[in-house]
Amino acid sequence: MNRVTTECHAWIITKTNGAALGFCDHDRALSVNGVLCQPQAGLASVALQQSSGMSIDNTEASGYLSDVAINESDIKLGLYDGAEVQTWRVDWQNTETASLEFRGHISSITQKDTLFHAEIQGLTAALNRPVGRVFQKPCSAVLGDKRCGVDIGSSDVQLQVAVSDLTEGRVVKIPYAIPFDEGWFSHGVARVEYGNDYIKYYTIKNDRRLEASSEVEFWYPVIEPERVQSISLIAGCDKRFETCKSKFNNAINFQGFPDIPDQDWMAIHPTQSSEKSGGDAPMRQAELIITEARSWIGTPFHHQASLKHVGSDCLGVIRGVWRHLFGADPQNIPPYSQAWDEISKSEAMLGAFAHHLIPVDNSATQPGDIVVFRMRPNTIAKHCAILTAPNSFVHAYDPDGVVESNLTDSWQRRIVAGFRFPKRSQE
Repeated sequence: MNRVTTECHAWIITKTNGAALGFCDHDRALSVNGVLCQPQAGLASVALQQSSGMSIDNTEASGYLSDVAINESDIKLGLYDGAEVQTWRVDWQNTETASLEFRGHISSITQKDTLFHAEIQGLTAALNRPVGRVFQKPCSAVLGDKRCGVDIGSSDVQLQVAVSDLTEGRVVKIPYAIPFDEGWFSHGVARVEYGNDYIKYYTIKNDRRLEASSEVEFWYPVIEPERVQSISLIAGCDKRFETCKSKFNNAINFQGFPDIPDQDWMAIHPTQSSEKSGGDAPMRQAELIITEARSWIGTPFHHQASLKHVGSDCLGVIRGVWRHLFGADPQNIPPYSQAWDEISKSEAMLGAFAHHLIPVDNSATQPGDIVVFRMRPNTIAKHCAILTAPNSFVHAYDPDGVVESNLTDSWQRRIVAGFRFPKRSQE
């Protein structure tokens, strides 16, 4: 029998908790690389193939939700965020000869009703990320990591609370006095364990002390609270040298440069009449925008947040730059979903940008301008970024946070609108 007629494909997805799922387009289950791949068990994918050379080999996959395969609960908990994806070419008569064709990870996954849609990045996508140390005032370490050195498991830093203290899905009401000052946990995280060695972190919004109790509020509700087994609150760190020294007694490990001059200081004329870029030439507003946008790089992703070095989404970066220019958000921001595949009659982002910003033709955008992306056909525009060069932009997305990316063809073709910040009045 001709070998071509005995070939099929198998896909293996390894979730972040280590559990592996297998799928294949054969009519019976096959064992591939030690994983049992079920026939058409919830996944349909375009051909995944590892590219040669330096091109970015991204692709997409979609399918239906199944209790025995990819289910809604695991998607909500984030078990597929960053999950590894492998594609194998298999001779179903001899699976030992299977060859690996593609390896990558899921960059984002969304679900609607009984369907899911995943965006997959190949190994070369890592080449699109800036690497190296950023020289800036705030600390570049994460509280508790190797460079930081703080023991976040210490009772001086964290507090374990009862799961029953969680109310309304996002507020922990501690019915007794705790040995921490008000605000100790603000901008920190809650470590929530779900069992099966799966842990999810929720950013803390507020930490208040009452007469004989405390309230700690998260930015968004805990997913599936009925499955939570334990909750630990970890202190917040605003990345400042003063905080590192006084709050954590850890100045020796501070990973920032507290004495580096601010951009405004370096650009200002001694007369302080207006921003200067050295000599007598006024510093262009576009340069201020690009400098401020890049100062957000490294900020963790957090939906609906806009706090540099603590948490932000793509809109949060735009809001932060606006505040740097004008002092306050232009309006109160209503709640909005994180999904890029949202279908609505109203283009909320485009409408708000058109109201506060200056529309620019897509072909006329320049560094310092804002671009808006429609990530999928027949959906509303839900992603935005600031151009830092003709071929690069700063944006935020889950799970990478705020990064500077290359404006590749796949990004370019998704741009639907451009906007420019209005000129601010001269001081």
